[in-house]
Amino acid sequence: METFLKQKFGFSNFRPGQREIIADVLSRKNVLAVLPTGSGKTLCYQLPSHVFKGITVVVSPLLSLMDDQVQQMRSQGDKGVIAINSYLSNDEKRNILRTLPQYRMIFVSPEMLQLSNVLEALQRVTVSLFVVDEAHCISQWGHEFRTDYLRLGDIRKALHYPPCLALTATATKDIQQDIIEQLGLHEVHRHIYSVDRENIAYIQKHFHSHADKLEYLTRHLSEFPAPGIIYTSSRQLAEHIVYEAAKNQSYKIAYYHAGMLQEDRRLIQHQFLEGSLDFVVATNAFGMGVHKSDIRSVIHVQLPTRMEAYVQEVGRAGRDGKQSYAFLLHADGDDILPLQLIQREYPDQGIIDSVFATMKQQVVVTRSDLEQRCYEMGLEETQQKLLLFYLEKSHIIQNGRVDNVNPELLQQVKNELRQRETYRFQLFRQFEESLLSHKCLRAQILSYFEENLTKRLDPCCSRCGDIVIEREVYDKQNKKNRSKTWNQRLKAMLALGEEEEG
Repeated sequence: METFLKQKFGFSNFRPGQREIIADVLSRKNVLAVLPTGSGKTLCYQLPSHVFKGITVVVSPLLSLMDDQVQQMRSQGDKGVIAINSYLSNDEKRNILRTLPQYRMIFVSPEMLQLSNVLEALQRVTVSLFVVDEAHCISQWGHEFRTDYLRLGDIRKALHYPPCLALTATATKDIQQDIIEQLGLHEVHRHIYSVDRENIAYIQKHFHSHADKLEYLTRHLSEFPAPGIIYTSSRQLAEHIVYEAAKNQSYKIAYYHAGMLQEDRRLIQHQFLEGSLDFVVATNAFGMGVHKSDIRSVIHVQLPTRMEAYVQEVGRAGRDGKQSYAFLLHADGDDILPLQLIQREYPDQGIIDSVFATMKQQVVVTRSDLEQRCYEMGLEETQQKLLLFYLEKSHIIQNGRVDNVNPELLQQVKNELRQRETYRFQLFRQFEESLLSHKCLRAQILSYFEENLTKRLDPCCSRCGDIVIEREVYDKQNKKNRSKTWNQRLKAMLALGEEEEG
């Protein structure tokens, strides 16, 4: 297997976990693999796709992610890879489906798989491997639950149960079991690896106000090892940080978010990958599928809504194995935005009552009618899909029609939505408490995923001691500060007069 790896991909050795996973996949076993971000999950299906005679279908949740993966493989001379998504015109899609046997690997979204012409085209060929990337999306308790993922079990059945490889970087034991059950997998071979990235040091610092935090970041960006990603939950804040930082720094910095044109986003991503940009300030739309191994800093200006999202984002640092850093800058009141973002995922109770009223009055009789009414009432796509999921789960919607409009069942749907929202709030508070406590940050992260810290690392985190920032890898200025610890430099720059934290 190592010989093939060297010949086909130019690698002399497998990364931890890859060989064992690939061996099971080649043996046509159903596999659940939990590998930390940056551990090379793509190779686990890319290599087998060159061995199998049929087609490897890769289900991916993000259009930008699958587009990036296809472009990267094609740039390396692999022409047997294609993506079927909404970026294509109808004529392009028809041509791909007509010539499907000439491709070795097909990337497709779960939504696209539900189209009858796509599914019928795949039924006419041999699917040798069915890959579910970001498999936590299939679990209703996962941090990126996607209702369209729930249909993948039926789609796999329609394709005559090809062997399945489910991949994710973050899944608790409960979510792992949910993935297996939702996909209908039997005799599953599990490969579960630690989420810990030993080459990433965690540094957390509290500021008295949001303004203090932003002033520090924009005035002293050069103190963070570059290249780096700065994560924020707001498009407006991403643009503000770039505007302010550009006044004070010689570093090249740009913002990236979903509100930009696709061409502009691709340009920013390309510039960052080739080294023309030192920092990108981004929402979480940036990072998935970005294959840049030398990211030294991941800086969180705001908290994500869940631990899993945080771990995935910081995991984009140090994929080359060299020392890297995860900075968390926190201020009083930083919990407001994450709580608002969670609340926005769920339909307002008043709107739910209005939707239910139209169902009782038989104003809507089909699923399509209900979708249209939800749109007219201002429900966002995520809210609409979640509501429809629970209506189908309660059998209020059956076979595409609104049926059995029972008041008790409707109340059950409302209760389940409320419980789910409360659960999300509780998870955020648990996550916030873990990261902002005085305990070891690494140990807190591992504890969330039901792991134990088995050895002490140096550097580990700012709770375990001062951390010396290694800047010899990438340092444009401030070389005289190399030997200073993070706390020493921070106190000198801000002169906040805070007591040194333990």
